Amino acid sequence: MIKCALFLWRCSPGRFLMAMILTILSGFSAIVLLACANIVLRERSGHNEVVFWSFAGLCLVLPLSRFVAEILISRTVQHTVFGLQIRLSKKIAGAPLRFLEEHGTHRLLSVLIQDIDAFDHALANIPVTCLNLTVVASGLVYLGWLSRAVLVIALGFSVLCIVVYRFPASQAARALRLARQAGDGLYHHFSSLMGGAKELKLHQRRRHAFFSQVLHSSASSVRTHNVSGLTASSAAAALAQTSAFVLIGVLLLAVPLFNLNPQGRFGYTMVLIFMMAPMQVLLSAVSGFERGEVALERIEGLERNLTALHADVDSPILNDLPYDFRCLDLVEVTHAYHREGETNDFILGPMSLTLVPGEVVFVVGGNGSGKTTLAKLLAGLYVPADGQIYLNNQIVTDSNREHYRQYFSVVFADFHLFDRLLGLESSQLDDHARNYLLQLELDHEVEIKDGILSTTELSQGQRKRLALLTAYLEDRPIYVFDEWAADQDPSFKRIFYRVLLPELKAKGKAVVVISHDERYYDVADRLIRLDCGRIVETPSVAQTA
Repeated sequence: MIKCALFLWRCSPGRFLMAMILTILSGFSAIVLLACANIVLRERSGHNEVVFWSFAGLCLVLPLSRFVAEILISRTVQHTVFGLQIRLSKKIAGAPLRFLEEHGTHRLLSVLIQDIDAFDHALANIPVTCLNLTVVASGLVYLGWLSRAVLVIALGFSVLCIVVYRFPASQAARALRLARQAGDGLYHHFSSLMGGAKELKLHQRRRHAFFSQVLHSSASSVRTHNVSGLTASSAAAALAQTSAFVLIGVLLLAVPLFNLNPQGRFGYTMVLIFMMAPMQVLLSAVSGFERGEVALERIEGLERNLTALHADVDSPILNDLPYDFRCLDLVEVTHAYHREGETNDFILGPMSLTLVPGEVVFVVGGNGSGKTTLAKLLAGLYVPADGQIYLNNQIVTDSNREHYRQYFSVVFADFHLFDRLLGLESSQLDDHARNYLLQLELDHEVEIKDGILSTTELSQGQRKRLALLTAYLEDRPIYVFDEWAADQDPSFKRIFYRVLLPELKAKGKAVVVISHDERYYDVADRLIRLDCGRIVETPSVAQTA
């Protein structure tokens, strides 16, 4: 609980301190109420005005202070979790693309969803835990006021129980950490289940093997560790509860040894019984705080990694100034990364390339030749390991790379389609979008209102047309299309190459097209052929015709 409480303190110290004061007041009030009841029972008198008004006042203070404390904490927790989600999301968006690809979507989602949810629950339990801690602490103080001998016995017995309790508790913590680590693999397999649904339906043996060999094993690992952790936590809680009854029995049997009067015996027995429920709550909360601390470690670990990568939490919005694009030069640029299943890194380059307005450049080559890597490098999504990129004869660095990316509109082969035209504020936006829907033959499939698309549940080819619509509306100087026409029917493929690309060229756009459609190579002004990450030749269009 300490780590979670310190995190909350750093986020909002004033509100957290006020909530803790009210929580302590509420817990202390509960014990004072018990003391008032004990006084009345011992004196067998209900006419003591001080006791009466004290009891009445505490009956008001206890629920009111607890209510205000929990409201303060709940609002602080929700504000903190909200800020954490937004901050992490912005840092993920600002992280290098290569880091996101290598780290894996399933790991990032498990932190954003599973870990933040576990941390949220742990933070929300802080007020109740502090309340019960206060009740236990105040109960011990009251117990000492009734009998110092009983307090010494209770404390000694409690220390012994805590020492014994730590063993199953530590086992529980270790098991819960292992369960969380196994959860990453389970998230990965769930992603495979969603992404590979078609393949699993088409191959019964593959589906059976996926569930029996992959998903079952991963889910079983999570289950086993969770069961071990919860069993150890339950054992620790049961041990503590049993210990409390043993303590009561020892004290009752030891009355003659300490010469305690019957009235005192009744008082401390009632206090100990009253303290048992808060103790059970505290012990039950241990596993939740263990999960919360594990989640916090993973959240902070991801945030440290993103910070070390200089991931931008947010960057200032650039002014909508007219683009001044004259030329783009790649000079002896290289980029290297590891490909799964290979011992050596894949190296793109060194290569030099120039783009100018009003030119259509086709990039061709076999699968794995580096075409998509070149597109990402060109668009500023990958940072060159060596060499330089120049925009209008100005070198591109980390300080201006965000500005450099704004010159590109890209439709990748694995594009993501948003259901609204985000970041495209214009009074004529809907009208312009409808014109493009008509041109792209989507006007009968999709409607648009206030920049929101009525549907994105279309065929892959139609979805790519919607992505092209967004690129058109962005109206940027450089367009990159990664196998855009691969999912189009023959008629619209022809429209793309014979109509749309020449239109972009006529508007003065620099267009880079990754394509395998040899019959349309004549559309290109230049043809760049890649093989194993290098430009092997740049034949003229006439040579390829």
